[in-house]
Amino acid sequence: MGRIVGVLAAIGLAAAVAVHVLTFFPDKAIAASGTSLFFALHVGIFVVFVPFVLAQRKLFGIARPGWRAQLSVFPRWGQLLLSLVTAYALVNFALFFFFVEGGTPEIRGGQFVLMNHGTFIRALTEQEYDLARTHVTRGFSGHWIVFYLAPMLYFWFGTDPQYQSSSSDANN
Repeated sequence: MGRIVGVLAAIGLAAAVAVHVLTFFPDKAIAASGTSLFFALHVGIFVVFVPFVLAQRKLFGIARPGWRAQLSVFPRWGQLLLSLVTAYALVNFALFFFFVEGGTPEIRGGQFVLMNHGTFIRALTEQEYDLARTHVTRGFSGHWIVFYLAPMLYFWFGTDPQYQSSSSDANN
């Protein structure tokens, strides 16, 4: 079961990275907010992240292991990669709030508009609308990368730290 989740996470990770990279080339965007691929990637994180969380709970025997404990199951390079990607996702998310102008792009009555929870903010040109959708996609896809990477690393390369210490004790 873990290998299947790991493969699904790897597929999701590859798609999330591709979508994220393409947001820097708006004319090449493949999954703007509101598309079926955007929705699939968004829902897909739960398909792989929930088993990851449950496996970690079983491994550590507690409901909320700390960040260091969670990282301890990954090889050193995986810990570094996950830490760097998480830091990038946080910076990316902060920039997302800077670029979205406090609203989401929508089409209302055939017009491109920026809305905030049903309240009109301003009219947009088609180019501004497309750019705003790209920024929304970039904001989400940065987090998708983290939520696909962690389960992939865990189910492909993760180790049980308790097993590692007991096996090394047996060899001494």
